[in-house]
Amino acid sequence: MRKRGYMEEKERVLVWDIAIRSFHFLLVLLMAFSVWTGFQGGIYLEYHFLSGYCILCLVLFRVLWGVLGSTTALFKSFVKTPRTVAKVLLEIVRGTAPPFAGHNPAGGYMVVTLLITIFCQTITGLFSDDQIFNAGPLRSFIQADTAGMITNWHHITFEILLVLSVIHVFAIFWHEWILGERLIISMINGKKEKVTGSERIIFASHSRLLIALTISVVIVWALVNY
Repeated sequence: MRKRGYMEEKERVLVWDIAIRSFHFLLVLLMAFSVWTGFQGGIYLEYHFLSGYCILCLVLFRVLWGVLGSTTALFKSFVKTPRTVAKVLLEIVRGTAPPFAGHNPAGGYMVVTLLITIFCQTITGLFSDDQIFNAGPLRSFIQADTAGMITNWHHITFEILLVLSVIHVFAIFWHEWILGERLIISMINGKKEKVTGSERIIFASHSRLLIALTISVVIVWALVNY
C-alpha cells in the first residue's frame, strides 16, 4: 500500500475556487445548525426552516456552478462511467490511486449523491407538517395525509444523509492518512499537489458567480413566498 508522505514538499497549485470552498463549509455549518434546531423543536423550528432555505439555495447554486463554474467544479470533470469509478475505488482501497486535480470519479459520485439527497431533504421540508405549530411554506398546497407522508420522507432522507456523511468523512480520512493527500487543508486554501491536468484549470469569472447566486436566491425566494 502506497502512502504519499507529508515529508515530501511538492509544488501546490490552486484547484478549488472560493465559490466551491465557501459552499462546502457553509453547507457543513448550516447542516449542523439544521440538525440542532430540528432536535430542539418548538420555537427553534423557525430557525430550522430558515436554515433549510439557505441550504436549498446552496444546493441550487452548486448545481448551477457545476455547469457555469471553474473547471474542477464542473460535473463533466468528475462524473465518469461506473466502470471508471469501480477502477478508482479499487485503487483507493489498495492505496494506489493517483492524485486528481479535482474530485476523483468515486468522489464525484458521492458529490452527486449528497446533492440529490440534500435536495430531497430540503424540498420535502417545504411540504412538511409537525401537526402542532409548524409547517413548511408549501404545506397548504397538499392534503394532510400527503403532508404526513412527505414529512416521513423528510425524516428518512435525514437518516440516509447521516449514513452518507459518515461514508464521506471516512473517505476523507482514508485519503488523508492512507494515501497521504491533504484534502482538508486543500479545501481551506484551495491548493493541491500539482498533477497532470492542473495547468488546464480555468477559473470562472465573478459575473458567472453572481449569475449563479442570483438565480439560486430568486428560485428559493419564489418557492418560499409563493
